[in-house]
Amino acid sequence: MPGHSHPYRVEVALPSWVLDGVPALRRWLLSYGGALWLEGPRALVEEQRQRRQRRQRRQRNWFDQIRRSFKVRS
Repeated sequence: MPGHSHPYRVEVALPSWVLDGVPALRRWLLSYGGALWLEGPRALVEEQRQRRQRRQRRQRNWFDQIRRSFKVRS
C-alpha cells in the first residue's frame, strides 16, 4: 500500500485472560492510541476510548493556553 508506513495489517485474537494476566501487554496495546484498532474485549475498547478522550482534552487545553498567551490585549 503506497503511502503507508506499515503496509501489513496484523490481526491477533487473544483470550481476555491474557490481557488480565499481563499488565505490560495491556499498556503496550494502549500505548498505540488510535493507531491500533481494538475490537475486544469490550473493557479494553472502552479504556482506549477514554484515554483518547483525555488526550484530546489535554491537547485542547494546551492549545487554548498557547492561544491565550499570544492574545494581544488592548
